Parts: sequence; structure tokens; C-alpha cells
Amino acid sequence: MRTTDEADGRYLALRLMRRMNKLTRGRDELMTLTKEEIDRLMKRELQKALDEGEDERLTRDNPWDRETFQTNSIDLGYTKEKLQEQLACGDYGLISGHVESLLEENGLTDIARDGDTYRTLCRELLKTYIRIIEIEGKRDTGDYSDPVDGLSHKTQLAPEPPKDEPKENSKALSVLIEIYCQEHHSLGTWSPKTEHEVRSSFDLLLRILNDIPVATIDVEMFRQFKDTLMKLPPNLRKNPLYRDKSIFEILSMNPKVCINPRTMKKHIERASALFEWAKENGYMPLNPSIKLRIRSNRKASEDRAVFTVDDLTKLFHGDAYLKDSHKQSWQFWIPILGLFTGMRLNEIAQLHLEDIREEGGVHVIDVNDEGVKRLKNVASRRLVPIHDFLTNDLQFLEYVQGLKSRGCTRLFEELKEGRDGYSHEVSKWFARYRRQCGIPDGEKKTFHSFRHTFINTLKQVGIDKSIVGGIVGHADSSITYDRYGKTYNPALLKREAIDKLAYTVDLSHLTCSRFIGK
Repeated sequence: MRTTDEADGRYLALRLMRRMNKLTRGRDELMTLTKEEIDRLMKRELQKALDEGEDERLTRDNPWDRETFQTNSIDLGYTKEKLQEQLACGDYGLISGHVESLLEENGLTDIARDGDTYRTLCRELLKTYIRIIEIEGKRDTGDYSDPVDGLSHKTQLAPEPPKDEPKENSKALSVLIEIYCQEHHSLGTWSPKTEHEVRSSFDLLLRILNDIPVATIDVEMFRQFKDTLMKLPPNLRKNPLYRDKSIFEILSMNPKVCINPRTMKKHIERASALFEWAKENGYMPLNPSIKLRIRSNRKASEDRAVFTVDDLTKLFHGDAYLKDSHKQSWQFWIPILGLFTGMRLNEIAQLHLEDIREEGGVHVIDVNDEGVKRLKNVASRRLVPIHDFLTNDLQFLEYVQGLKSRGCTRLFEELKEGRDGYSHEVSKWFARYRRQCGIPDGEKKTFHSFRHTFINTLKQVGIDKSIVGGIVGHADSSITYDRYGKTYNPALLKREAIDKLAYTVDLSHLTCSRFIGK
């Protein structure tokens, strides 16, 4: 007998297959959904939200104090009122963005946006979010008595595997991995870099567990995988000392340096994602990795260091900036944009000129994944208000207009696309430049430190973390803001955060550069 998760997984796969077949045949009719199909989508959305809420409680480092408890309760109540008001008024402006994400996640983008199906989805998703808030509110008080139509609370014991499951006939781990990877490749959900990294993790998984039937992999076996990972050295494929040896031989050498917790956590998460997918698609009865996590002994903020005032002085008072001797425009602009926008390196490197535009009277950078552009995740799509230093002092908008008048389409057309997007050349150049400026490799300071510096600078002047998250593209862990809240208005982001961003380093000499707008 199929479980609900198996049926749901097969249902979504079938819908996607139908859609792909329709595109192949060149049909142009639009898709509709039955009431049962919409109910199924809402049930999955409800379960997903409740599971995320339970995961957040499980991994919470410190207990809530009374003030946090009360604030959360007030936030949930306020959000519920707004949702109910929009449901009553038939106002789907805010919920439509979440419906779009839901359709995209499930391969249902052919739904007519002005049809009954779309409006029904908007209304049902509003109802679902109201239901989520009601249940989450109770769970936050420790009340799990609310029935959720048979859905789990993430705390109950997992069911026993079906007794009639022929484990010896289940797919081999290597076959499962290939099916999983091919699906992501076909759907375009992975960049070449991501696929390479994921396959590297799966290679380790295979070497440790061997190519066994996936239905035989249980919690104890996955625990052995985790324990083995903790004893292995880094760079197994690159280090000639370990390259041609088996896992057993490597362990018997008792390596002095082992894989760091952050890398180990990635291997665990990728294997867990594989097994969760396998469970949902009927290849194995349970996800054996559930609740087996790797915790880092460092704070996330310690992974990369921020740039100090002294660092920024070294970087922007280096010869290249003082003498205006950069060979390429991107060498001048990209570090400055990183400092004043908090954008990731590839987000800046891949920008098109049309991404610099005006929204609601505010000049913004539209961070999107249209065309060949890539983003880290859905939350990365956002509008970043442009700092006055860029527009007024460096005349960034005039610089952009000048490129448009010359027929350019990208902000930095000198950069060529590679496996990792457009950032590879910039990353290598900045590492050399950073060292030339007297910031050595051992200080954990990379280009990404501009992003940390941006966030930390706003944090130190008391900017709310949800506003900062809206600028840098971080999903908020709160159901109040992340699952319901629409992106912040650019005017609010500029007024409440960007206008308060200031660095105590002299950058006045940059206004004389030949690269700025004239």
C-alpha cells in the first residue's frame, strides 16, 4: 500500500511529465487543476510549513524568554488578521508571489493567471496560511492537540517499513544516485558547480556504504556513514597519500587532520536530501538520515571574517585605487558594489544593464535569475536599493547609461561565463589583490567578506534583521515573515537601512576615477 508521501511524489512527477510532454508536442492550451489536485497541493504546503516550524524548535540553540514568546504571539496574531482581511476582500496582491513560487516548484507554470484555477489557488493558499498560523500558535505554547487531518507532528515515531517490501529487489545506490542527479539536471535546478559538488558527496557515500540496495539502508547504517566521515581526511581525491586507497585503508592510517565540520555537514545534508527524495518517490520506505545532524562548533558568523576599517583602507587605498590603474572596469566597480550592496560575487558579475532600474521612485538593482543568470535560491530574488554614494558621488547611473549608449547589454561584458557563472576570474583576481594589499590568506577574508561587512555594519546600527535579510536575500526563519510576508518596499529598505549605511574610511579619491560616470 502506498504512503501519502509516495502518492504525492508520484502525482507531482506525473504532472511534470504531462507538462513536459505538452511542451514537446507544441500545444498552447493552458493547464487547470481539479479541486482534489488543489487540495493535495495545499496539504503538502501545510505539512511543509509545520515540519519547518518543528525543525526550527528542534534546532533552537536557546530557550525563548518571555519577551520573545510574547512578541512571536503578537506577530502571529497580526499576520493572521491581515490574511483574513485579504481573504475577505479578495485581495491577492501579497499572496500571488507565493502562489507563483508554489506553481514553479511543482512544474505548473502553465496555469492561466486570470483564470478560476489561479484565483482558487490564491484563496486556498490564504486559507492554508491562516491554518498554519493557528496550528503554529498552539504548538508554540506546547499544545499539539490540534488535529491536522492525519499529518505528522515530526515528533512521532516513524512507521515500520512495509513487511512485504522486497528489499533485495530495490534499486542499487548508484542507480538511485544517477536517477536523482539526472532529474535535477533535466529540470535545471543545479548549476554545473553544484552538480559537481553534489556528485562528489555521493561518491563518498558510495565508497563508504558500497553499492547496496537502497531499501536496506537503515538509521544504523547511516550513522556509520556519519561516523566514518568524521574520521576521514580532506581532499581524498587530490591528496596522493590517499588517492588510490580504500576507505578501510585510509582509516587504518589514522589521519591527523580530518574533514572540517562545515564540509561534513554538507555531505550529510546532500545524502539526506537524496534519501528524502527516494522516500517520496517510493524507492525506500524511510529516510534513514532523519535527525542525524552535524553541528559545527563555531558560529556561522565565524566562517568568514568581516573587513575591519584597517582592511577597507588597505583595499581602497591600494595603488590600483589611488593611482586609478585598474586595467578593467570590473576591477574598480565590483569591490565597491560588494561593499555598498552586500550582493554575492556572482550576483554582481552577471548583472545586465536592464537590472539597474527605478522602482517606486527608488533606483534599485534587480537581482534575478532571468535568462542565463543564476541565483543561490528563491530567496535571492530581490530589489537592492542603490546607495547615494554610488549614485551621487560615483555617478553609477550615468556610467550605466553610457554603457547602454554604446550598445552594451551587461554591466561587465569583459567577464566570460564559466562553470561557476561569471565570477571565477573576479574571485582569482581579488585573492591576488587582497594579498598585495597586506591581507593574508589565513585571516578567512575573501570577497564574501564584503557581504559580511555590509550585514555587520547594519547590525551594529540597530537595523532589524528581517530588513537586512530583505536586502541581502536571506530567507527569514519566522513563519510570520518568510512564508507569508512579501518582499519589502524598496523605498522602505533605502530609508530604514541603506541610507544609514556608512563606513569610517575615506573613499573620496574614488570620485576622480576614469571609470565613474561623467
